[in-house]
Amino acid sequence: DGMTSVYAHLDGIKGKLGEYVRQEQYTARSFEKDIQFKPGQFRVKRGDTIAISGNTGSSNGPHLHFEIRDPQNRAINPLRMGFKEISDDLAPIVQKVALRTLSIHSRVNDRFGRHEFYVVRKSSNEYVLPAPIFAHGRIGLELLAYDKLVKDHYRCGINYIEVWADSQRVFNQKIEEV
Repeated sequence: DGMTSVYAHLDGIKGKLGEYVRQEQYTARSFEKDIQFKPGQFRVKRGDTIAISGNTGSSNGPHLHFEIRDPQNRAINPLRMGFKEISDDLAPIVQKVALRTLSIHSRVNDRFGRHEFYVVRKSSNEYVLPAPIFAHGRIGLELLAYDKLVKDHYRCGINYIEVWADSQRVFNQKIEEV
């Protein structure tokens, strides 16, 4: 189907695949190697161990960096692939917002600069500010928020977000590929 899987930060790759990768790395004299495989070159089935997670790069512990890429080599949202093991039924968690004045004539509550505001959870996926904020001029909006997956304690990025002001959507972002 033209899709590609990417694995990184590994401690080791197993079997014939590992032997092949090791030979490619030695030939290139580099552990960092982009290897393109032919369809069917290495067959794997569910339950096969293909690699051991490692701690290469600047991480805090052993982990597997895994990506799915489309035929144009763009990383796509892995949740679109239908993995039963990964469930995202939880709404993102918003902690606070900040407004920043972007010009000398801008103000937030009659003040210049960056101002943080904690939010109140109205429902599972809706947050509101506890009091009105008065802003004018060019204003930047910052958001401190994260998403969590079911059965996982790690904080993830947010795929989709909307910002509403005065009952009008003023911004939305949906990240499906990078």
